[in-house]
Amino acid sequence: MRFALVVLFVIALMAYVGWHLWTLPPLPAWARWLIVALQALGFAMFCIAMSPLLDRMPMPVASLIYNVGTRSLMVMLYLLMAFLLADLLRLVHLLPAAWLRDSLPASLALLGLMAAIFVYGRIHYEHKQPVSLDLDSGGRLGQPLKLLAVSDLHLGYHNRRADLALWVDLINAERPDAVLIAGDIIDRSLRPLLDDGMAAELRRIQAPVYACLGNHEYYAGYFDRPADVERFFADAGVTLLRDSVASLGTLAVIGRDDRSNPRRLSIDALKEKFLIRRNGQN
Repeated sequence: MRFALVVLFVIALMAYVGWHLWTLPPLPAWARWLIVALQALGFAMFCIAMSPLLDRMPMPVASLIYNVGTRSLMVMLYLLMAFLLADLLRLVHLLPAAWLRDSLPASLALLGLMAAIFVYGRIHYEHKQPVSLDLDSGGRLGQPLKLLAVSDLHLGYHNRRADLALWVDLINAERPDAVLIAGDIIDRSLRPLLDDGMAAELRRIQAPVYACLGNHEYYAGYFDRPADVERFFADAGVTLLRDSVASLGTLAVIGRDDRSNPRRLSIDALKEKFLIRRNGQN
């Protein structure tokens, strides 16, 4: 019942956006129908991208559907926000109602706004910058350590091996003593990582790599096929920490499982586990 309500709500939002896309541009009926049809097609491709059907398709087709579908959803979300704001301004008489119907200036303004948003986002996505954080260990580590933390790689049908290769080069250029990956290495499916041989790419990292699970690893089948996910991490040379502790010299690296696992340990329990381990080593 809850799922059906969510589906109906999403369909209502898409219908709201579709109605505005129909009424806003000063175009003939066939062109309006084409715009609405493209909106519906994009949403349908997004639904396929989120379904198990994607893993049964050839990789080029699956990648195309995933990329078009997810991008279409992002476009629809920004259009939804723009139309909601426009309707709010219209209701308080700050925006003439005529601007929302058969309006070339409003159509061009909306098109320019959407283009600016996505170009801005793409530029920042392509130009990643490291953020430095200095921590004082009080001399307890013996010598300084350089740790590099990354997260949300979301490797899959969108972020392919070529993207990962660039990121590995950026990581190696920092010359870290160890790399920490804070979840969501896998996007929604393990299949494209295996097909692209991404484990070999991760093995190019020239430092020990420790990772914990994110919610997307569970989306990718960790609940049903944990051995497959763990085998990928092992093949990639990544030490997976699930409510466990690893030693990096005198530094303890504690990895907590994602909250997708309702039985994950609490922070206090992890601390106790670390203390037991340290005392046992002493």
